[in-house]
Amino acid sequence: MSAVFLSTGELVFLIRSRSGMAFHHCVIEEAVANRLGLLYFNVTAAEANLPRLVMGDDIPVIKEYCVLLPELRVTGLPSLGEACGWAILNNKWEMYHEDKVFKCPQLVNELL
Repeated sequence: MSAVFLSTGELVFLIRSRSGMAFHHCVIEEAVANRLGLLYFNVTAAEANLPRLVMGDDIPVIKEYCVLLPELRVTGLPSLGEACGWAILNNKWEMYHEDKVFKCPQLVNELL
């Protein structure tokens, strides 16, 4: 899934429609796994906040363009509705870390 980090530090999904652009905020919770150098987080869409329509000068500055990758299972992608961790990578292929910054991933040898 694609998302953006705003200059405010918030992770949001960008929703475009005929009436304008809206942001749906996400909550990044604790890290749940570290597999082959990728750190996976619990990420949930903030249910309390409906997508906020933004127009004109109200549009916040986009700091990072990101992609969220699901934590793979032995059988491949998780089933629909199955809880899984999400790795967050920016457009420079840097990984989001627990200290809330993007850094290059470090390959960890988990096979030994």
